[in-house]
This record gives sequence, C-alpha cells and structure tokens, in this order.
Amino acid sequence: MKSSKKYKFLIVEDELPVLKILSDILKLSPSVGTIYTTDNGEHALELFKENSIDVIITDILMPKITGLELIKKIREYNTEAHIIVISAYGNTDYLREAIRNGAYDYILKPFTVDEILFSVNRVIEKLNFLEERKNYVVSLENAVKETREKLEKSFYDSLKSILNALEARDKRIYKHCHNVSIYSEKLVRKMELDKKTIEKITIGALLHDIGKLAVPDNILLKDESELKREEFELLKQHPVIGKNIVLPVLKDDASILNIIFYHHEKFDGSGYPEGLRGEKIPLEAKIVSIVNYYDNLENKIGDNDSNKRELVIEELKKSSSKISDPEILKIFLSLLE
Repeated sequence: MKSSKKYKFLIVEDELPVLKILSDILKLSPSVGTIYTTDNGEHALELFKENSIDVIITDILMPKITGLELIKKIREYNTEAHIIVISAYGNTDYLREAIRNGAYDYILKPFTVDEILFSVNRVIEKLNFLEERKNYVVSLENAVKETREKLEKSFYDSLKSILNALEARDKRIYKHCHNVSIYSEKLVRKMELDKKTIEKITIGALLHDIGKLAVPDNILLKDESELKREEFELLKQHPVIGKNIVLPVLKDDASILNIIFYHHEKFDGSGYPEGLRGEKIPLEAKIVSIVNYYDNLENKIGDNDSNKRELVIEELKKSSSKISDPEILKIFLSLLE
C-alpha cells in the first residue's frame, strides 16, 4: 500500500530567484507538504532541528556556512537525513565531497523542472518505502504480541486445568500452592518491586509445585519424614519435571522458570536440584523459597497448637542464614509480625 504521507522540505539557497523557482517546483509534487526556505546555512540548521525536516535541498557555495559544512552538521545531528545538493556546473569536486559526506543526490545548475522533480520523486519513493517498512514492522510486532498473548492465555488456561487435576489428586498440594502464591504476592509488594515482577512471582509461586503431577502417588501422599532415601530422591525431581512442563511456552520467561526450578535451593547451598548458594540463587526463587518453607512449617505444626504462629516465626528465624536470604526473611517476618 502506497504511503499518502506528505513530507517536509527545506530549501537552502542564497540566490533568492533560484530559491523561489525551487519552491514553486516542489509545490507541483503531491507528496510535498510544508516547504521551509532560507538563504543561509545557520538558519537552515535551526529550521532542521526545530521542524522534523524530511528532505533538505541545499546549494553548495553560500556565505557563513557552506553547503558542505551544513551537510556535515545535519548528518551529525541526524544520520538518516536525506539531502539533495545543487551546485553550478563545473563544481564537480564539491559534488563528490557532498556525496562522500552523505548527500543522497545532486543536481547541476542550470537545472530543469524535470530534473528537480525526478530527484524529488526518487527521494520520496525511498521515504515512502521506509515509512511502509516502519508501518509493517509495527503491525508485525503487534501481530506477534497478540499471538503471544493468545498463546499465553491458552497456556494459563491449560495450567488452571492442571492445577485442578492436582487439587483432585491431593488437595493439600493445591492449597499449599495457593497459599504460597498469596503470601509471595504480599511479600513482593512489601519489597516494593515493580508491577511486572510482582505478576511473574505470583504466577510462578502458584505453579512452583506443578512438577509433583509426575510424582507417584505412593510418594506424593506420604509425609516427607516418612519417605525412604530413594523415594525422596524421586521427589527431588519435581522442580526439574515442573520446568520441563512449562518450558515449551515459557522458554523466554526466566522469572517463572527460575521459581519452579530453584524454589528448593537453600542459602547455604544444601538445597536442590543444583545446590546453589547465596546470591547465585535467583531473587524470585529466594522469595518463593521463604514462603514455601513458611507454609510447609504451618502445615507441619498443625492448627491444634495455640502457639502455632510463634513457633513458625521462631523456626523461620532459626533458618535465617541456612535456608533463607536473611534480608528477604527480615522483610517477610515484618509482614507476619
């Protein structure tokens, strides 16, 4: 589709009759919009900077600032500027220098109407092409974004179904994921992280145990303290399995993948699956790890103990340097207390 955009032209010519002729010729082109004129390079540079000029037509030999100097200054300001040079016949050295400095085209004096229009039409064709390409890139980016959003929505709808399956299989795990998501969101808001990060961590926390779908029932339904060594080794695979489940769609979403894969890493390096230590553990995983540990403690202590909250907080404090990032834990404890 041809662009219907009208372009801004600037004519720089110290011979006023020639300036008037050039202006009149430009008005013959339907693609030429506003025409700015000046008889000196200094004023031309001001006009160019202030008015988003698309094309400059300039003479070479002018007082104060020559056409060659003007080209250099304009190209320093905007390397994409389109410049047509006009010069008297015989000044071919000047023309070669102008082309080397970035002039798009040149015309020799005395010129004809057709020569000016031919050169102007050439540059307008290029500008139209650039405009169409820019519009195409924007439309393509929008289409990609829309498609990605549809895919993500479809994926999250599928994940909801998977979580529903997890709930049907073991309501404790489903409730645990839900609790971890709620408290993780509260924690990251307390930490005053940006909106996008809060969203990613909330989703990642909800999905952090999704890998347990592939853990056999005889292991999944047991308390961890009852597991045999080989059974616990199988359970430890759920972060890897979880990451593989979501990887096809979320391969570019490092935050959610980090939460699913690293939420059992410990600050002292004794966690799994990779035994990362301290600052090597991604921030989002450290956040969810603390909340995950907190909710597991709540479930372990049970609701019958009247001092449940105090016991949980005390246990969290004990874990400060071993399991959790001390600074994040401090913020989480302030949230609880």
